[in-house]
Amino acid sequence: MSNKLFQGWQAVSARLAETGNPALEQARAQAAEVGHAAGYATGLEQGLAEGRQRAAEQLAGDAARLAGLLDSLAAPLANLEQELLDCMLQLACALAQQVVRRELTAVPARIGELVREGVAALPPAARQISVHLNPLDLDLVRTMAPRGRSDARWELVADASLSRGGCRISTESSEVDLTLETRLGEVFTRLLEGGRA
Repeated sequence: MSNKLFQGWQAVSARLAETGNPALEQARAQAAEVGHAAGYATGLEQGLAEGRQRAAEQLAGDAARLAGLLDSLAAPLANLEQELLDCMLQLACALAQQVVRRELTAVPARIGELVREGVAALPPAARQISVHLNPLDLDLVRTMAPRGRSDARWELVADASLSRGGCRISTESSEVDLTLETRLGEVFTRLLEGGRA
């Protein structure tokens, strides 16, 4: 039924349009203009909302991709930084080792001090003390007597496998490793652990 009403209205509207009524023409033009403006405003509002939504989604996706890219670039740099620090520490350790060796060569009396420290670290009941030294350091220590160990037998043993400036002291029940490599290794290990903390 509503379709018949609409068709009837169209017929009446067409007849009125043919009559050329200026007020009707003006009302129709005004209604068309108002309808067009309302439709345009609604369409513009919907278009802007959809455009903003799409732009926000696009920006969010771009931001996520950019963050991922930056993370992937930063990870190798962090690894490279740690590797560089490790290399620098190894270089510093190698330099320190050379300086210590040179110092021990320049001031040979230091080996005597080291032997005294090692003997003092032994248990008081130790009677058989063997001091293993590099053959070049042996003569420097021959003249020393173990302090506070008058009842102990002290034997000096030449050991070419030991670096100059180090020694290994042993008894029947214990051993003190004061080799240069062991002492420097302990220092370097503490440095490496401290650098990663």
